[in-house]
Amino acid sequence: MSPKEYLFVYGTLMQSFDNPYAQLLRSNSTLIGEGYMLGRLYLIEHYPGVIVSTVSEERVYGQLFELSDNHQEVLDQLDPYEGIGAQFSAPQEYVREKVSIHCAQGTIQSWVYIYNRPIKEENYLVSGVFTHIPDRLL
Repeated sequence: MSPKEYLFVYGTLMQSFDNPYAQLLRSNSTLIGEGYMLGRLYLIEHYPGVIVSTVSEERVYGQLFELSDNHQEVLDQLDPYEGIGAQFSAPQEYVREKVSIHCAQGTIQSWVYIYNRPIKEENYLVSGVFTHIPDRLL
């Protein structure tokens, strides 16, 4: 029996979004619940990106999913959606890393897509919450 694998999402892969990749995640995982990681959330374009932080007051909120047994296949399909793969120019837009997620079940090590390019500080989302695509970008 292989160890459980988790994915923490904070943007367009959350349950409130209905794109094909969010659907793929939902059909190949179980929602554990809400949680947060230490980080800073930025609006990149019509989607967010997170930068890991060590400051306890800097939190990014999202949803934690337990991936099904075919977790590597699911991650392999999600990676290109997040700009990861040989077909993307360097630096790739995101990197997938394991990060501590704090949730009702305790602290769980989970995969997270971390933004990997320069950010604009004026796009910092202080709330740590991404809820929708801003009207100005529709």
